Amino acid sequence: MPEIDDGIASITAALGDSGAAMSPFFRIPGLARNDQIEEYTRSKGLQVWSADFPADDWDVINHSANGFRLARSEAGQKVLHDQLMALCPPDGENFILAHSCWLMQEERGGVVAGIAVLPGLPTGVALRPEASQATGEPFVRGFLLPPVAAIGEPASLVIPSGMYSASRILEVEDEHGHWRAVMKKLKQRGSDFERVTFEVI
Repeated sequence: MPEIDDGIASITAALGDSGAAMSPFFRIPGLARNDQIEEYTRSKGLQVWSADFPADDWDVINHSANGFRLARSEAGQKVLHDQLMALCPPDGENFILAHSCWLMQEERGGVVAGIAVLPGLPTGVALRPEASQATGEPFVRGFLLPPVAAIGEPASLVIPSGMYSASRILEVEDEHGHWRAVMKKLKQRGSDFERVTFEVI
């Protein structure tokens, strides 16, 4: 596939003689996955990264700094009370994390949802309890939320439901590398997530 080969050649040329190796990850533009592309990237030793989560379009009825009131007139993905979600506001450039506070079904089948925003612009991380290293348990997806001084919010981690335990140590991988954190306080618990404060160790 010429586009993939050209991309590999461009990255190799950009790295030059620096001794740095190309990362073996590939994201398909437009998330247009198919078996042919998957097989070809595998043959090149590349791992495909893509989105494996549902997405819906909602209309914004109104919003404030703390949240949104959204409406959907057609059937879509199931939404649970206190479910973690990512949304990109119509006037925004980045996704933010939020959770559903209340849901209301209309007579004609539409849904109206109250959405509360989590503080800070999230970055994706991979994490697992430190003890999992011995058992070979894989890393799972999570998010790092930075501190927001204006509202007195410390940095926090958004982790899968059931992972929190006070003083438990997590291994965390982010764009800057590998680090360890001890969980402190449970700030929020949803149907599929927990938000916790932490201390880097």
